[in-house]
Amino acid sequence: MTLDENLLELDTEKPGKAYPANALNEIQFRYSFACKFVSNKKVVEIGFGAGYGVVDLATRSRSYLGIDILDSNRLLAKKRLSEAGLLDRANVLRGDATEIPVADKSADILIAFAIIYYLDVPAFFAEAHRVLKHDGSFVFCQTNPLAMNFSPSRNTVKYYKRDEIVSLLLEAGFSCQIYGISELDSFSANKYNISGKIKALFKHSMPVLYAYLRKALVKYEELPEKILLNDADPRLKKLQVVTQKNESAVRILFVVASKLHVE
Repeated sequence: MTLDENLLELDTEKPGKAYPANALNEIQFRYSFACKFVSNKKVVEIGFGAGYGVVDLATRSRSYLGIDILDSNRLLAKKRLSEAGLLDRANVLRGDATEIPVADKSADILIAFAIIYYLDVPAFFAEAHRVLKHDGSFVFCQTNPLAMNFSPSRNTVKYYKRDEIVSLLLEAGFSCQIYGISELDSFSANKYNISGKIKALFKHSMPVLYAYLRKALVKYEELPEKILLNDADPRLKKLQVVTQKNESAVRILFVVASKLHVE
């Protein structure tokens, strides 16, 4: 599948565009999570979008390089870095996730939030393995396709389940832990899963009505110019390892992968 850059431009979370009210909180949490890993590290981020996290990552890291397929995103992120006086240690380029312009084994941390479902994942994971140092970390997140409120973005290739992510990373030479925040207790999980199946049936059998009701009932808010991060975000303490037992109660999968020492 060829990525439609025009659709991607329309769907990118940018200042002034209206998104479901939880979008702001999700962006904040992604980068609060990322900031745990980047202190004094050489960081590469793939798919930085509107650049909401570039200043925080660049400020905390030893160096930062961002790669995004959209030039409009590159310009916006570069403006943020310039205004923050960080262009001496940070740069953003237009590029491809499977052709990252850095040397082999040169990055400490590779970050890729909410993008793998647009990509050729085996090729991207192989490229991640190439650019990371032997003790580097690969940090990314993806919406969980088993979650009740799962609604795939258009223009995507595939959303991966927990076990599929583990398998694909292993094939690429990584071990991993997958974390998430359970939205329900274990007593409610089965009920939650049944409700999700009913919702999915409605969504696929009556997509036009489903889309209309979702837009009418979900609260939308314009995204701000900047987002403030919280290194002590209390939600970080709620992260738990995702297993088969609690997977359907987790909406976002946060993956931390490490290279297997077989070289």
